Amino acid sequence: MGEREQDEGVVPWTWWSYEFAGENREATKELKALFEGATIFSAPKPVKLISRILNLIDTKESTIVDFFSGSATSAEAVMRTNLVDEGSRRFILVQLPEKCDNGSVGAELGYNNLCEIGEERIRRAGEKIKSEIEAENAQLTLDGTPKKVPDIGFRVLRVDDSNYEDRRKNVGSYSQADLDFDVDITKSDRSNLDLLFEALPKFQLPYDVRINTLSGDEFDGHTVYSVDDGRLLACFEADIPESLVRAMAAFSPRPSYALVSEHSLPDSAARTNFVEIFKQSADSKTGSTKPYII
Repeated sequence: MGEREQDEGVVPWTWWSYEFAGENREATKELKALFEGATIFSAPKPVKLISRILNLIDTKESTIVDFFSGSATSAEAVMRTNLVDEGSRRFILVQLPEKCDNGSVGAELGYNNLCEIGEERIRRAGEKIKSEIEAENAQLTLDGTPKKVPDIGFRVLRVDDSNYEDRRKNVGSYSQADLDFDVDITKSDRSNLDLLFEALPKFQLPYDVRINTLSGDEFDGHTVYSVDDGRLLACFEADIPESLVRAMAAFSPRPSYALVSEHSLPDSAARTNFVEIFKQSADSKTGSTKPYII
């Protein structure tokens, strides 16, 4: 230990025994318990090891990033550490979608790549934690304090190219047919949620923001997404009626932004009307909603 390290405090000793931090055999047993006896991953990290590392961080509200997620041990370790000390740690796991080899246990169980195995591990680990707590709470006496289930939710995102075709041309090379063709440049294999997630950074909304689906009588059965408890309303259906636009404009509490796609509005008149409806709905008390077309 150097003189500077002594002055700044004690440096943690990191040569941990397997009794203290677990080992690969223990980690294999953990995964087999989650996957009904199947040895689905070779040389996984033990939950105990990652939990020990998390305990070195002097905060219960950190974000844990693992760029080599593998079997997603870090996610289970975060959930279990939050259970122990009632923390609110979050995790970001990154993993290349490496294909499961033909004949491997993962492939035989129907998983295409490591990401899918990691997703299922997080899902099963969360449900196991929930069932353990519910069983423990069921044994409490009348004056006992039940344990809270930690946040076991997660969201899966993939890195991909844009949802929109790049059809940029020089001005002189455009024809009327090109202009008609370029009205909607959304790629055919993209979902409405794909469009929504690509739009989130424009409104400075994080990828883990709350998203609710609104599809009741208020919107005549159309699907409208409420993002961040109504801060953003979005609909990507084709040829939406004016009544739906007016329902979005009248939504309470008033959203900061309203978003639709180009194919939601069939022509320039509908697009102009879309903007005007939100202008007319503004008032001095609740302000105005900014309409956007992507």
